[in-house]
Amino acid sequence: MNKILWQLAYRNIIKQKKYYIFVCLFIFGIALFYNTFTIVQKSDFRVNREYNEETYGYWYVRGEIDDPLKFDRIAQNYEKHNERFQYGYIYMQGESEEGYQMGYANEQVMNVCANYLISGQYAQNTNEIIVSQKLYEEKQYKLNQKVHLNLGINENNDYTIVGVIRNSQAYYFPDIYTGSRDNYQKVMLYSDRSLSMNGDVENYSGCQILGLRNEENLNPYGYNHNPELNAYQVAQIDLIILIESLIMMAILLITFISISLKKRSHEFALLRGIGMTTRQLKLMCLYEYVICALIAVVLGMLSSVGLSYGIMKVVEQQTHIFHWAIDITSLIVNSLIVLICLLMTLLYPVSRSSHYALSGTFDGQQFQYIQVRYRKLLYQNKWRLAWRELKTNKKIHIFLVIILTFHASIFLMNQVIEVYNQNIDEINSGKKLDIVFKEGKYFTVDITNDDEKKSIDLLQFPKTKIISYQEVPCQYDNPTYPELDSKTQGTVQLVRLDRKDSQDLSVDGKMFTNHNQAIMHNGQFRMSNESFYGLSLESQLTIQNQKIEIVGEILPSQVEYVDDHPMEFYLISVGGIYVDADFFDSVVKEPQQCVQIYYETIEQREKYIQKIYDQSEKLYSSIRDYGELIGFLSTGTVYPEKVYLDPYIVMVTLILSSFIGFVFNRYEILNKRHDYALYQLIGMTKKDLFMKQLCKGSIIFIIVEIITIFIYIIECLYLKYWVFPIQLFIGISGLILLICLGVYVLPLLKVLSNQPLENMNKVE
Repeated sequence: MNKILWQLAYRNIIKQKKYYIFVCLFIFGIALFYNTFTIVQKSDFRVNREYNEETYGYWYVRGEIDDPLKFDRIAQNYEKHNERFQYGYIYMQGESEEGYQMGYANEQVMNVCANYLISGQYAQNTNEIIVSQKLYEEKQYKLNQKVHLNLGINENNDYTIVGVIRNSQAYYFPDIYTGSRDNYQKVMLYSDRSLSMNGDVENYSGCQILGLRNEENLNPYGYNHNPELNAYQVAQIDLIILIESLIMMAILLITFISISLKKRSHEFALLRGIGMTTRQLKLMCLYEYVICALIAVVLGMLSSVGLSYGIMKVVEQQTHIFHWAIDITSLIVNSLIVLICLLMTLLYPVSRSSHYALSGTFDGQQFQYIQVRYRKLLYQNKWRLAWRELKTNKKIHIFLVIILTFHASIFLMNQVIEVYNQNIDEINSGKKLDIVFKEGKYFTVDITNDDEKKSIDLLQFPKTKIISYQEVPCQYDNPTYPELDSKTQGTVQLVRLDRKDSQDLSVDGKMFTNHNQAIMHNGQFRMSNESFYGLSLESQLTIQNQKIEIVGEILPSQVEYVDDHPMEFYLISVGGIYVDADFFDSVVKEPQQCVQIYYETIEQREKYIQKIYDQSEKLYSSIRDYGELIGFLSTGTVYPEKVYLDPYIVMVTLILSSFIGFVFNRYEILNKRHDYALYQLIGMTKKDLFMKQLCKGSIIFIIVEIITIFIYIIECLYLKYWVFPIQLFIGISGLILLICLGVYVLPLLKVLSNQPLENMNKVE
């Protein structure tokens, strides 16, 4: 029996070859698109990687390292999958009198950073230098020219320019490269992959690496040599594209096949009448589509090989780099996934058509959207009649609304994101400036020794404050919670408070008057033992056999609401128990310290931070924002958003989806040609029928516009940034209107050209 069913399926394909050619082309397009995308994505990733490495360097992370020789001994631990670990050092030697960065670099690190020698040679001795291309052009130097520069690295200030180098990045490399690494101030490590870090310490070597930054902050073109992560990211994108393709394929095929099978209702009823069972009818229909799917998927798989090759050859014309990453196993697996999902999609329309085959009729062929007698039809409003027709066959119209809304929303949201990304700095600074402070604004820098303190003093900031603190052992006694064991041991952070500083603080309770009293920092109190809770006024702490009573709590100097959340701002940053200077000095011998640096404006703050970075990256890495930026940081810095899809891809899919919607609507109108004959029978003219279709297109257009605007509002609420691209909105709206009118009006020409009234007389 199966052989007979296969023969019937083959006969039906030959009989309705136009329809099945269209089905094959559609499935072929899905298979071709997905397989081509997977090949091109992997190939393009390799092309971009090679191009960026040649143009901008292999380096991915950068940081100040304290012991390069120690790190060299463990560098092989970062070599994975037979891929050589590439890294290097630049010995930074400070600035010249004219403000140009100086440093020593060997040829190895130049290759890692793609700093290529344009002309000349590398410096071989102490009286030779090479300069950056920017400095060479700015000063109009010449090769082998002798120049007098006070670089401060040796007694001789006369140097010969022996080479010109192209720095791949503008901010991370010296302007002048010397021939000796003597008198360097710090060593910068440039690595082509992320390092295994525990805080500021590298795990394998134990070296301290300060100011380590990832590629988002430094080299945006860097490539992280982590094959597992890259494979995961590629697979994630493939999965997203596969799901989107399958969803679109399922919606389109179910709608399209349902319409087609409705046209064959008389055939199915006849087959049921001569004894074919429902199961056999299902199998016959399924075999028809299996044959088409197999042919289309195989052709799509084979064609994707050639198409992807052609695309990568086009890319080669722009980048002069060719990669064609084709994997036969992945190609076959992807094709099988598409085929299996396709066959699962076919089960629904095939099963439903077989179930209704005995009656020989479908809901779509009944004249049910005209619920009145023919003589009253002339009095129907065209808008009401259009709305009734839209409700009759909802699947096709819902599909059209979805695809048009999706594409229109993507265009609008991409434009909003582009404007948002262009103004990201303004948005961030705007968030900061939205918070108005009555008190002083400051940020905090942790210092660990006297040299760092002197470095801060050398920068001569207008106003600073040094805070000393230290964690010390203590015992806890709280009258509010007598059930707690007062002998419980723990530690508490003790903070030194001078009398002059205490005058500016707002305190709930009272300020301490002797060394047996203390105040606590409200909201930021820290203890290492969880048994210390419920600290309040009149609580007592025992520190080195001396009892201290909490007599007050430091209150915020100001409370601001950021995104409806109250944010508290304090005049002092360190949390803990505040005691007078005499008691603190008697208990703590080597305290930790931090410096609060005050500023007036955001621009002044950024200038101060830059000065600290130029002075020492270690100090820069220990900066903590308080005061003005607490509220801003609590809501999170806003970062650039990624556009959803490439606009060219969106335009192509919009055209294809609109064409598919046109085909579906054409089939619907052809299936209901008897209805249009009845319209003409009761006196409706062609103009009336065209106006009704225009009403249908207008209704769909209005629905799409309303949903699109709603999605746009959601996107703006998410970004917390409002901008309305009026020109783009008008252009997209005009395009959507043309598509809606074309989809609903043009298919009517086919029906009216066949004179449906005469055709009905012949059939009926």
